[in-house]
Amino acid sequence: MKTMKPINDPKSKIKSQKLEPLPAITSPENLDAQICEIVRLRAARAARVAELEARVAAVQQEYAKPLADLDHQLLARENAVRVYCHAHRAELFPAKKSRETLTAVIGFELTPHRVETAGRKVTWKLVVGSLLGLDWGPAYVRQPEPQLNKDALLADRDKFTPAQLDAAGIRFAQDEQFYIRSKN
Repeated sequence: MKTMKPINDPKSKIKSQKLEPLPAITSPENLDAQICEIVRLRAARAARVAELEARVAAVQQEYAKPLADLDHQLLARENAVRVYCHAHRAELFPAKKSRETLTAVIGFELTPHRVETAGRKVTWKLVVGSLLGLDWGPAYVRQPEPQLNKDALLADRDKFTPAQLDAAGIRFAQDEQFYIRSKN
């Protein structure tokens, strides 16, 4: 069961009513009455949460089709712009990889580096085994379950020689992607 924040939690952004101090529990009957009230309040809260979730689901359902239509229109137009820019890259981007319009900046950029195996037949398990067999390789394998530490490899990517990359069975790759960034 989830723990709930107290109603008068100072971190809560919703202002709640001031609670009147409850009388002290002085008998088993008072205790039972307080427990019954807690159960009643929890049930009332659960009903309100269910009502909220139903309303949220209804609003999401109401907007699903219009948003899907907009997404479809966006995708079609973005693809048309991308295709045109690729086809006319030399004339649109003669000096740099981006171009500014009144409403957006468009262009080509490199994705962040990623670690890949050196070939289709090279598996990650094979790469881990290769690294464990190299003097410098174990620093790039996580333990106890031997697993490739791609973050460490990426951090040190400029330190590796082509021979080291071949010995480990890895390579670093980047792709170029087209972008459209709104100015607003």
